Amino acid sequence: MKALLPTLQTAAQQQVSLEMAEGRLLQRWAELAGTLVEAYTQLLWLDAESSEILLAFIGACFVVHPQVAQAVAELWAILKDAKRDSKLPEGVMPKILHRLIEPSVLSFIRFGRFDSAHTEDRSDLVQLRSSQQDILVDMYCIAAATPEAQLVLNGLFSNLEKAESARDLLGMEVVWYAFQGIVEVLADEPAIPEVYHKVLPTVFRVSGAPAEVLSTGAALLRGCGPHFEQRLQVHLAPAVQWLMSVVAQIPVEASEVIQELCGYAGKLLLPHVEEFLKVVSQVATSAPSEVDASLHGALVGITRSLPEEQAALAFSKICDGAGVLLKGGLDVSSEAGRSSFHRVLCRLLRCVTVAEEAGAAPTTPGVTEAARTASRCLARFLLMHWASIAPLSQALLMAAPATKDAAKGKPIFEYSDVAVQVNVLALLRRAARAAAEAPEATLAEGLASLAVACCKEGQLAPLAALAQLSSNPDLARSQVMPHLDVISSASLTHIQKGRAAEDLVPFLDLCSCLAAAAGDALFASPQVPPLAQLSVAALASSEHDVLKPVLVFLQRLLTSRALSLGEGDVSSLAQAIFAHFHAWPRSMNAQTFKVFSALAERHEQVYMSTIAAALGAPFMAQLSAADRLLAQQGLARLRGPKLRALLGDLAMLARGEAVADVLQSYADGG
Repeated sequence: MKALLPTLQTAAQQQVSLEMAEGRLLQRWAELAGTLVEAYTQLLWLDAESSEILLAFIGACFVVHPQVAQAVAELWAILKDAKRDSKLPEGVMPKILHRLIEPSVLSFIRFGRFDSAHTEDRSDLVQLRSSQQDILVDMYCIAAATPEAQLVLNGLFSNLEKAESARDLLGMEVVWYAFQGIVEVLADEPAIPEVYHKVLPTVFRVSGAPAEVLSTGAALLRGCGPHFEQRLQVHLAPAVQWLMSVVAQIPVEASEVIQELCGYAGKLLLPHVEEFLKVVSQVATSAPSEVDASLHGALVGITRSLPEEQAALAFSKICDGAGVLLKGGLDVSSEAGRSSFHRVLCRLLRCVTVAEEAGAAPTTPGVTEAARTASRCLARFLLMHWASIAPLSQALLMAAPATKDAAKGKPIFEYSDVAVQVNVLALLRRAARAAAEAPEATLAEGLASLAVACCKEGQLAPLAALAQLSSNPDLARSQVMPHLDVISSASLTHIQKGRAAEDLVPFLDLCSCLAAAAGDALFASPQVPPLAQLSVAALASSEHDVLKPVLVFLQRLLTSRALSLGEGDVSSLAQAIFAHFHAWPRSMNAQTFKVFSALAERHEQVYMSTIAAALGAPFMAQLSAADRLLAQQGLARLRGPKLRALLGDLAMLARGEAVADVLQSYADGG
């Protein structure tokens, strides 16, 4: 190793290209050096001469070639662990840092550039950059709280200054990438190194650079995000201004970082909101819809901490462009019309989401003041433009069947025909929530009319919005229940045509929510028999999303004292429950038990007669005559936790997952 050192140092200093054989030889020696340090860390301090040779050799390895450098890359991880475990004598670590910081930084600067000639494949370069960034971060963490930490930062910044002076954009980019890695590990720290006050302005001075350079600059600003509210406050406005200026070149990255920075410290940007709004108005309409949404969301992030009335006015102003599009008339039968409406939907959904995240996290359950303000902002906008939004939404919902997950799907910001329909439903649900929280009866009436119109044409997905609306008991009774006959009839028609029970999920969710909100007013209504009939059909499903709302509804129905069902209807429900409960997923065990308990406690006669007639039920099919008798006796006699356990065991027996001996524990006295 000592003999190789002069050749290695010369190659490192002159940046010569190594022959393949030389490279392999050096790599093996580097691997040996790494192994020695890992196995015998004390070599770094016990013998001065050996230590000097080893450190000099490792330092040259970092610089001579990336493959050779990778052979000793684990050194810093080893040293970090050794320092954590207090295995290094006093004074050893500063010595190591002083000898190896400079070659480690130089290695990163030389081999991590996007125009590096040392890697042919781009994916290999990306992996190499990431590995070397990890080395610098480990190095900084090792040196943290010591004077040597400044050596890492000074070494990087010195190279940044040289690159900027030489207008070497790729040289600047690789140093930004290093500073990005370091700042990300400081996200939860109260302070940030002073050097970042000099690093960030170098980003702001760059324009017209390749996209990969601008993207790294944006990523660095994202990493600094948690510190902009305090330590880096002076750089917040310039950061957002720079990001706004590069949206055209890196639309997705820039818009997402803008939104994040405004989320961290948006209130500090209030003096600039008009300036930013003008820029957004100019660039958003030609940007992809997801970028458009992020930029408008960022503006709401700035204004959301204003007093409620001012926040509502600002929300309206930020969304004014969406209103202009709606007023201009959109033809959603054309691709251009659907794309424009999708843009409107994305803006509204992103803006209301950002608005309700204002303030501290809630400490108690319920609607936060920020969420209520966001709901009022959205309700105000929708009421102004409902005459345009409602027919466009209805036309899109009726244009094609909704996908299985569309009724509850999260917004999709990238444009497609499916995304438009998903976002229409997402807006209707959020609008219903806004109407319930504000509260806003006029908006609720419009939503109910739209949902019922779609129901009549066989589209049940908008009923998920009415389920949201029913969280407000007054609106549930005044705006939803009057339409229940039409909704029930449409749902029955759906089943009678042989369509899947899974398509009933929005209707079943509505029934469950109405049962909670309206209670006896619902159960005393003439709509209960068709609701019970639909529940019987849904009980044959094994889907969690179908069963959960129907079982919640049935539990409330069977325990209501205002129940308008006759004994025959209750008997039909009981028979359906007994016929299918064994096939329901285990996640339904608790709800199954509650429904059985409701039958046993409030409808004992029907419960007992159903048990007596259950010998031919599917859950009994695999049992002997004696075991069937035990099952019947247990169902009739047991209550509470033992009944719940029995139901679980009967279901397992029916599925072949248990043996009949388990029923002996439920015999009299068991």
